[in-house]
Amino acid sequence: MPVRLINSLTTNPQVDDVFSDASVIQAMVRFEVALAHVEGRLGVIPVAAAESIQRAADVGKLETSALATASCRAPRQRFHSFNN
Repeated sequence: MPVRLINSLTTNPQVDDVFSDASVIQAMVRFEVALAHVEGRLGVIPVAAAESIQRAADVGKLETSALATASCRAPRQRFHSFNN
């Protein structure tokens, strides 16, 4: 299993679980579902779209290792800072 930076912050397995890939992805998905519902209420997107997003948001179907690998290969947008 690869070592992750988060692993160096604690030796407590319960805390490790809080920051596992699955937990982090679950938090991201919950955020996106909540955002979709707010956007639906505000008329930014159709309410039916928000409901569809919620139905599709089944983290259990995701392969977190494949997602991590794909995200590492994805092109990154470079953000400019004052130091550049």
